[in-house]
Amino acid sequence: MTTHREKRCRHCGQRYSFTASGPGCDNRVNNDRYCRSCQGEILVTLRKLPIRVKLEWVEVEQPTVEMCEAWEKEWAEEHAAHDPPHFLPYGRRILPCLFDMNDMGNVNYVGIVQGRGEFKGRQFRYSTWTKKPENNTVKVAMEWNMETGDKTAFWRDL
Repeated sequence: MTTHREKRCRHCGQRYSFTASGPGCDNRVNNDRYCRSCQGEILVTLRKLPIRVKLEWVEVEQPTVEMCEAWEKEWAEEHAAHDPPHFLPYGRRILPCLFDMNDMGNVNYVGIVQGRGEFKGRQFRYSTWTKKPENNTVKVAMEWNMETGDKTAFWRDL
């Protein structure tokens, strides 16, 4: 299903059609705040500016996959009875799963969780395989400072 919304550009004031979902929603000039002309100019201007910080996922030994799964379960339980009643209790990121083409029963699940305890304030991405636990991984989100090369700060979505 395709969803279009009539919007007014925050820069030039012109009315335009924003594609919220369906074909064309991922077009780079499709923006919920700016018309296609203004968004195109923004993109051209931004190409001239260097990227200063990137998100880098770095594999870690601790926490374990089991800890990440427990945190995800705790979060879901804490928010299951949350008000208002229309609140979605499983408000996690939806990531595509993978299937082993040689063994369709071997499925990969990827989850993103916020650390707890000594890992509080850090974001983790964990990957589990149903039949190949030796391929399970946990990665932490790190800031990669493109100017200095530093990768010691933990990434935080603000």
